[in-house]
Amino acid sequence: MKKLIIILAAVFMAGNVVAANQNKTDKHGKKQGAWVKTYKNGKTQYEGAFKDDVPVGTFKRYYENGNLQSVQVYGANDKSDVTFYEVDGKTISSEGHFEGKKKTGEWKFYSEGKLVLTENYVDNQRHGVAKAYKNGNVMEETPYVKGAINGVRTAYLEGNKIYSTTTYKNGVMDGPYCLFEGRENPTEKGTFVNNKKHGVWESFDQNGKVVESITYTNGVANNNKELHKQNKSQYLENQDVIKSKKYIEPTEMFGGTVVTQ
Repeated sequence: MKKLIIILAAVFMAGNVVAANQNKTDKHGKKQGAWVKTYKNGKTQYEGAFKDDVPVGTFKRYYENGNLQSVQVYGANDKSDVTFYEVDGKTISSEGHFEGKKKTGEWKFYSEGKLVLTENYVDNQRHGVAKAYKNGNVMEETPYVKGAINGVRTAYLEGNKIYSTTTYKNGVMDGPYCLFEGRENPTEKGTFVNNKKHGVWESFDQNGKVVESITYTNGVANNNKELHKQNKSQYLENQDVIKSKKYIEPTEMFGGTVVTQ
């Protein structure tokens, strides 16, 4: 019993020594050594170390429920690698690199622990090709230049078949658009100018034959009245199908960039 009391006393004293050496600042007010900050509920908010007010080594941050929120490892020149976790403290939500507080290099994002997106950053802006994933397959590739989409965004169906290609300039649709829906040849193609359909848009059958051709000016079809009639007729036909209870919900499609303008 006496030995147990001595051991407990030693542990208590050691704990007090550790606490006494935490959260120290020097005469200039700069943080030095081990630091631990807690929430109002007493649970740890973060724990790590500073040198001259700059984080060094491994920092761990926690949610208010006590579960791990992130692990950030600091290296030279204010660079760090970080892993973020879901509220359960176990499932990774994202991981990447910082220079100071700015994202840099490749970042990976997860949903329920599965990779869903990779992005590249330069000076905290997306720069390079971002890729969206489903079940390990690339479903979309989006090119960024200094934070804005520039170039051809390509959407895929499972099996690596192209669903659509859309051209962007400075974040808006501007240039050729093609809808493939998994075919080798397009089922629809046209051109966008400043996010609006412009010029001739054509639709094709399975043999590549033009089945519809519409000319647009700043997003408005030149034969808009005739198209309105056709759309109304199609709408009424669809309503009849729904009322007859023969309507079948379309199969959900993931990854397609459907243009509706």
